[in-house]
Amino acid sequence: GAKAVEVTIPATSATAIADDGKTGLSVKTPLGTVTIPNDALGSIASQASGSITVRVESVDTSGLSAEQQQAVGNEPVYDISILSGGKQISSFDGKSIAISLPYELKEGEDASGVAVWYLNDAGELQRMRCTYDPATGMATFKTTHLSKYLVGYTDAWYNPFKDVRTDDWFFDAVLFAAERELFSGVSETSFAPERTMT
Repeated sequence: GAKAVEVTIPATSATAIADDGKTGLSVKTPLGTVTIPNDALGSIASQASGSITVRVESVDTSGLSAEQQQAVGNEPVYDISILSGGKQISSFDGKSIAISLPYELKEGEDASGVAVWYLNDAGELQRMRCTYDPATGMATFKTTHLSKYLVGYTDAWYNPFKDVRTDDWFFDAVLFAAERELFSGVSETSFAPERTMT
């Protein structure tokens, strides 16, 4: 029933974990999991003054702006933050961290439709690439900054590929392959549709 969970560790411990080079830090809470790899953890530790607190909070949407409330509707919103010395550490020198947030599939919904959006201050939603595991009920995504995130469901395919546009002759083929996880492209943002295949 908790609405917010936070875990605090000394900055020296974060530095020791980051320097180890073999492991990262994973903070698992009933509200979600935050996984910080070594390189991002090193960046966080270098920005810290004293202890480091990782906080996962289920947001009361009545406290959001009217624009934000309209954008999120009835879907759950989570605020993920990392704090040190009363200040937020919201970026990690371009490094990514992984966040897993809970979502329960409703009747008629398919795992491929679960999505995560970043909610900005203007109330605009920006869809993020995520994967959903029906066994754990968690939607997992990577981010280079922290903010509020919405977890919900959509029938629309999220196109993460910068080299695939809706007016391209191969768009439907890429859509078919990506939706069925037949091909994942050459990177998270590039499909390379003109390259040869082996």
